[in-house]
Amino acid sequence: MTRHRSEEERREQILGAARKAFIRRGYFSTSVEDIADVAGLSKGGIYFRFKAKGDIMKSIVDGEYSRSMTFFKAVVNSTDTARQKIELLTSFFVQAFVSDKDAPRFSLVRTECALRDDKLRRALLKMQRQYLDNMVQILEAGVASGEFRKLDMEATAVILKAIMDGIEGVLALGLEVDPTRI
Repeated sequence: MTRHRSEEERREQILGAARKAFIRRGYFSTSVEDIADVAGLSKGGIYFRFKAKGDIMKSIVDGEYSRSMTFFKAVVNSTDTARQKIELLTSFFVQAFVSDKDAPRFSLVRTECALRDDKLRRALLKMQRQYLDNMVQILEAGVASGEFRKLDMEATAVILKAIMDGIEGVLALGLEVDPTRI
């Protein structure tokens, strides 16, 4: 029997267990029973809080996105130069990828899931669009201040995002990266 926890603690317990199970077995090979085993709960305890495994995945993705966008928006709205903003974002994300070895691995699982789950794919595309829009805002401010030359903002934002995604991908494979050098 598990000890009494608040609803929020129990929810976080389930999401953490699901994240571990998804990384270990892959999203499609993981059952709700597998998640319950990792969490030390019954399947009923999982279903009491989530209607389906897809809802669990979406909750994990939403939580991670919310945390990263809170930082992203704070950087966008700061008084730092555009170059400093890009450096802060790069440092934040690379450090997050390096400090939590499971973060890049979960990213791969999330992407694989989105390739087969249209609802999650659409949600991820919407999130990616918001990242890109914020990066375009930083780049436009850099051009306006004279820090950067005029360029294709959208293409540059996509390239910068792709570089970060690539760093996350090689970390998922186990490449050692010194975040101070990136």
